[in-house]
Amino acid sequence: MKSTITIIQRFKLNHGLFLDGCSIKPSKQAIFVENGELNIGLYRGQPLIYTLINDRNSHTNSLSFNSNNSNIELNEALQPSDMCIDFPFAEITYNADFLESFSNSTDDIEALYETYGHLFARKVLLGGKLFIDLKSATPTQLDSFKSFLFWAYDSAKYNKANPFNNLSSMDFFPKITTLDGENLNTPNKLTNWMIDIYQKDMIDVISCNNLVPISQLRFGTSSEGTFRDKQPGVANFKEKIGFKEWVEGSKYINLTRWIKGFRLFHGLTINKHVELEKSEKVSIDFIKIPNVDSSNKFYLKVIKPATNIVSKGKCHSRMLINSVLFIKIKTISFFSFGI
Repeated sequence: MKSTITIIQRFKLNHGLFLDGCSIKPSKQAIFVENGELNIGLYRGQPLIYTLINDRNSHTNSLSFNSNNSNIELNEALQPSDMCIDFPFAEITYNADFLESFSNSTDDIEALYETYGHLFARKVLLGGKLFIDLKSATPTQLDSFKSFLFWAYDSAKYNKANPFNNLSSMDFFPKITTLDGENLNTPNKLTNWMIDIYQKDMIDVISCNNLVPISQLRFGTSSEGTFRDKQPGVANFKEKIGFKEWVEGSKYINLTRWIKGFRLFHGLTINKHVELEKSEKVSIDFIKIPNVDSSNKFYLKVIKPATNIVSKGKCHSRMLINSVLFIKIKTISFFSFGI
């Protein structure tokens, strides 16, 4: 029970959400008691990407509760960004009884909002959120970064070995900022941030879902309008896409699997039969992501078989039957690596 209450208090799960136009804050007073039913489950989906964050030309501000204030200029704290990526770790729902103070609260709607917030989230996602600027990246640089981000995520979440965990630098590394303003300006910092999220549970509330207006909770009235999910630091965005969809097609994406499968970090030794074979131990380590160039080649193979058939008839004749030509074209696909 103590650990449950600690989680409720840490993430203010029994509080409402107050929207001030540039942030999501917990309400001044709690709505629910602290001894309710807490359900925590690991997030089973993939990370989510939101493009063109906090566009100042947009007429949408989802961090403002009052629709009449949705067109106001965004606060300077809401910096435009090419995208943000949510890396959910867990999802939480909390059900409990109302506090008596909330049940007996004032009928003044503005005073209600001021004390208990505008909305209540029946479900929240915990994890990490990154804001990323990619404007200056070339297609090749973007391809390389997508793959590195995927490797870091896959390695941290599933505790897999990643041969590129210790890169000191990359040819291109974008501006990356966390939800609390930390600048992840090196590959190593990004890798460690991923490990903190998925292996050390250093998480924050990154999305508030299944939202209910406080007025509906207090007075039992139906909701007017639709309240979509709210995210800290995100006033508006253009498109929502899945992380795997975003990285799909990168020519680098399978590089870690090739390194392991073909033992590319291992040297060559000559065995007692004077044959080349892979060494048992790793011989090298990459200090940067190699260049990967795809190549498709084919060869033509012509087969002209001859079959001798001996007749057992009276004439004991012997025939030579030549078959038609069989032409086989085999395609060879491979990748070359350059450091």
